[in-house]
Amino acid sequence: MTKRLLIGIGLILSLWSGQLFATPPREIRQTVELSEPIQEAIRLRRADEANRILLVFDIDNTLLTMPQFLGSDRWFNYHADLIAKGADAEFADINALIATQALLFGIGQMELTQPDAPTLIDEARKAGIQVMLLTARGPDFSNMTERELHRNGIDLDAPAVCAFFFCSEDGQFDGASVKQALHYIGSSAASGSTRPIAVSGGAMFAAGQNKGVMLQLLVSALQREKFTQVIFVDDGQRNVDAVAASELAVPLTIYHYKRVPTAVSSADASTGKRQLRQLLAAICGTLKSSICPTEGAQLKPVAGAPK
Repeated sequence: MTKRLLIGIGLILSLWSGQLFATPPREIRQTVELSEPIQEAIRLRRADEANRILLVFDIDNTLLTMPQFLGSDRWFNYHADLIAKGADAEFADINALIATQALLFGIGQMELTQPDAPTLIDEARKAGIQVMLLTARGPDFSNMTERELHRNGIDLDAPAVCAFFFCSEDGQFDGASVKQALHYIGSSAASGSTRPIAVSGGAMFAAGQNKGVMLQLLVSALQREKFTQVIFVDDGQRNVDAVAASELAVPLTIYHYKRVPTAVSSADASTGKRQLRQLLAAICGTLKSSICPTEGAQLKPVAGAPK
């Protein structure tokens, strides 16, 4: 057998043994303060320098948030739910929604969920803790995301996320590569469909795929140093549940970050609709775009919108 194959078999067996014979401890905690997971990571590291801690943050509504409803995580999820029910009058399908979200991210600016977030993250890194981001955004959003992280003072080291089963020079991985990597680490998700992802600027762009599966893949690909604890921070209940149910063979603490409101009121929905119509009217009257109504179609008037 080749050395590479032996390493691969060893990794798979170690992961399988962790899943078959012992479920690593995992705990879910509620918080409105980013300082809590960060201080927990620092405490574990200082208790024993042999501890290797991976601290993983979501981005939207965890580190960064839109200052208005339009283009926010709440706005996107609100429309995604309507599209899934076949009840969205604004977007024909999820691709139309994603295209508009890309525009809003491209021309808009985000703000920190907490003004001290960059300082807190720097404290963790200085304590010897590996910090990574795991976002549901797709690879096409990487440049604009890194721009807003940098503008808000969050700059991360970009470790070589490269194991023998998972490596590329530009950090881009097609769906087939993701599926093959999941197969190598023994993930049950290897039998399902996969989408392209990217690893860039210290972040994995998971393209809406199950974060429990993507976290398992990320941890496995970072096994240059074997982690003794993973701390995961995310505002989304679905992501918290997915990570809690994951096959990750490392002790895990999940922080459900609840500082940013998630509810959508009828006033929010009405305001978002009006603002989008105004924006599209301005853009589509000047240039052609994939987000504009098809030729011959007109934007529906919105009460209160300027004529």
